[in-house]
Amino acid sequence: MIERTKEYRRIKKLSSDMKLVVSDEIFYLVESDGGKDVGLVCLCPWKDDTLIAQVNLGEDCRGRKAGEAYRNALEWAFRETNYTNVFGIINSENKASRFMARNVNFKFGGIDCDGYRCYNMSKSDFEQRNT
Repeated sequence: MIERTKEYRRIKKLSSDMKLVVSDEIFYLVESDGGKDVGLVCLCPWKDDTLIAQVNLGEDCRGRKAGEAYRNALEWAFRETNYTNVFGIINSENKASRFMARNVNFKFGGIDCDGYRCYNMSKSDFEQRNT
């Protein structure tokens, strides 16, 4: 189950090395499993219609659960906001995150000059692939 939270301590506990900014414009989504918080998805406005996703999933949210958490976050974003695109940037060496992006049907958009892989999901693609 995923839900938006503004509780700083709850976010901080899950955020690891994320730089936190307290703002009503940033969506902090917490994935819970059996009443325990297991992952955090941060959705930050980037352009008029696009959010950038940053994901931090704990040990209890790996494999199939990770994909489910990411899908839940995308579904929430497209249902609860007016944004129509989610953009993800993944370190090329992070094989698990690259697999998760492909697993939830992100489109690969190329590699930037720092070696990060860029992925995109539009609302229409999400609805077409996940309904």
